[in-house]
Formats: sequence, structure tokens, C-alpha cells
Amino acid sequence: MKKLLLILCAVLGAWTLGAQNSTEILNRIDATLAKAPAVTGRFHEVRTPAAKDQKPVQLTGKLVFKPDTFLSMLYDNGDQFTIDGDKMVVQRDGNPMVYNLTKNLMMKGLSHILLYSFKGDLPLLAQEQDADIQAVQEKGRYVVTLTPRKKTPRGCSRLVVSYDAATCAIREMILDEPTGASTRYSMD
Repeated sequence: MKKLLLILCAVLGAWTLGAQNSTEILNRIDATLAKAPAVTGRFHEVRTPAAKDQKPVQLTGKLVFKPDTFLSMLYDNGDQFTIDGDKMVVQRDGNPMVYNLTKNLMMKGLSHILLYSFKGDLPLLAQEQDADIQAVQEKGRYVVTLTPRKKTPRGCSRLVVSYDAATCAIREMILDEPTGASTRYSMD
């Protein structure tokens, strides 16, 4: 009986310590990125379609993020994706589509996923998206995973964001969709 009680205490202690580490990691990311200046650099994007017979699409480009509400991804093929305040512009093949983020909730959700990931404000994103959040340290990175509590036909079924553990700079983001499609962004 004593042995069982000791094992139970050890498991509960490890579980509690893991929860504290997750909170500490999230607080460190938030505090570090709250003071961070604009981010610029090259990125690589891999879009994996849901259909297994289709090949992934690989794209590269230049990214600019300015706190709090500006993100621009200028692709090497001429396409562009921009969030600027309450406006999102997606330009493919020279055809721009403009979205008002105060009226289009799906695009607003996408913009928050991207902006909050760069700002390190993932607890707020988890609250908005009604998602569970977990943060762990792996191989020199902080890996934060958000999983929505309810299944939805659109949007995000899982978000994984990796930050450099030393600087908290965003390194990678994986956005899985309920359809089975997935998009992976990585910073060079």
C-alpha cells in the first residue's frame, strides 16, 4: 500500500511539474516577444493537400511581421498574403482577394493564428479558439501545441508552433485542417 501511495505521489508530482513547466514556457515566450521588434526574413512553406494522390506544394518568400497587426508574406512566385489591421489581402496569380476581418470570422481566426503566434500570445489564442494548450521544451526549442476542444468542419484542427528556446524567435508553424490538409511554415 505504501509503495502504491509513493508511486501515485511521484506521478502526480511529475504531472504538476509538467504543468508548471508549460506555464513557465508560455510566460517566457510571451514576455520575450512582447518586447521584440519587427521580424523579417526568408520563409519556406509546404502545403500538403488532404488527397494522398496530390503532391505537396513548396513555396518560398520574404516575411515581414510588425507588432501588433501587420504580417506580409511576399512569395517568390509573385503571390502575396498580407494582414494589415482589419484587412487581409490574398493575391494569387495576380488576382487580389480582400477580406474585412471584422466581418469574415473564418479569415479573422486565421489572422489571429498567425499574428498571435508571432506575438507569442498563444494562451489568448487558445482561449479564443476554445483549445487546449501544451508547451514543452524539445531539442533547443519550445514547442507549443493547440488542439481545439470541439471538432469543426473548417479552420484549424491542430496548431504546432516552435520557438527557439534561447531567443523565443518563431522557427516553425504547422497548421493542420479538419480536411486532412496541412501547411508548414518555417523561417530560414
